[in-house]
Amino acid sequence: MNKGMLSPEDLVVTDLHGRQLSGDRKFSSELAMHLLFYRMRPDVMPCARASAYGHWILRSPGAR
Repeated sequence: MNKGMLSPEDLVVTDLHGRQLSGDRKFSSELAMHLLFYRMRPDVMPCARASAYGHWILRSPGAR
């Protein structure tokens, strides 16, 4: 899915236990990671994250 073309209908809402509350799509495979962050940092409020493919390559072990 092209993240630049998301619409409100593409969003999924879950609770802090990972139960899907709304949305027709499947939640992200990274949900467990996000829930862990919320458990580790209860002071953190809702957030959004975007990944740039080029940045991931540069941060990968062994990347030159």
